[in-house]
Amino acid sequence: MVVQRVQQAVQKQIDAVGSDAKTMIAKMMPSMQAACVEDQWPAALTQCIVAGKPGDLAALQSCNALMPKDLQDKLQKRMMMANPLAKP
Repeated sequence: MVVQRVQQAVQKQIDAVGSDAKTMIAKMMPSMQAACVEDQWPAALTQCIVAGKPGDLAALQSCNALMPKDLQDKLQKRMMMANPLAKP
């Protein structure tokens, strides 16, 4: 549910940039799901994300403040590895 809510929050931006962005996001979402589970995101963070209304990017951005720096770094690394446009 957490990753679905994130995707819903950013969907307008994804739609605005076209099919390449949609493909990239589709490849990156499983990495975000793995990060949420394997890195054990804090309950306060996941609850904040799920409580946000679908499509509410501002709420999602405010939830980001609840993610510790080490988890932000891990998530960024996972997302870059999943990004088909990232350079090795």
